[in-house]
Amino acid sequence: MSSDPQALLAYVAQSPKLCAAHDRTGWCSLFAADGEVNDPVGSRPHRGRLAIERFYDTFIAPNALSFAVEHDVVCGMSVMRDLNILSVMSTGLRVTVPMHLRYDLVEERGGLKIQRIGAHWELPGMLAQQLGSVDGWLTSLQLTPRLVRHQGVGGLFGFMRGLGGHGRAGKATAATFLSALAAKNAAAAGAFVDENCTIEVPPGTRVGLPELAAGVRGLEWRKLIGAGDYASATIHLNGQRGVALFHFPSGPDRISSLQLFI
Repeated sequence: MSSDPQALLAYVAQSPKLCAAHDRTGWCSLFAADGEVNDPVGSRPHRGRLAIERFYDTFIAPNALSFAVEHDVVCGMSVMRDLNILSVMSTGLRVTVPMHLRYDLVEERGGLKIQRIGAHWELPGMLAQQLGSVDGWLTSLQLTPRLVRHQGVGGLFGFMRGLGGHGRAGKATAATFLSALAAKNAAAAGAFVDENCTIEVPPGTRVGLPELAAGVRGLEWRKLIGAGDYASATIHLNGQRGVALFHFPSGPDRISSLQLFI
């Protein structure tokens, strides 16, 4: 299976271009036959071509989307993108959403396809922007019936699941863990990980917490995002930039897994 970074980046770059061009067929064709869109992470995923087409019709077709990409990291067959998305709604409302966007790719019939998109962004923050103006309320009055029309009442409740999860509360745990890690204090950092926590640097390569702490130089972080049971952060570590992805499936106080895309 090919994991050439330039090939993966070039393939992923088609997604925002096709969104901007409102090319429904082209965008939906980027995905594997059993591909998935989880946007935002924590909401009900959209699996398979029909569900992805309905996602497009609900959230992409009526809006103008601009992707301001700050940084990309390729790890194996995954691309982690650090960006902000500006969405201009049909009502004229402009909403900017900070995001960490993960693309997992596969080879299918001799070519690359997207197996999964995981969009890490905070639904409550977006709704707060949206409902802070008259245009925002008009947008909500349009979006809700559109969502129900394309995805049914179950789709509406599935989308609103994005309001839940442990990720937003877990941001405080992630920040405290990173502070301990920056101080090379493995014991203090270990107080925030559960017994069977897996740490991967980069994803696919497991390391121990003492090993990770011992090798840390110049760790800084910003842009903490909580989505579903995940928290993510833009990090600078050992002269490199990337994204840390924390998983909190059992509660916001214990990290069950940590992946550093760097």
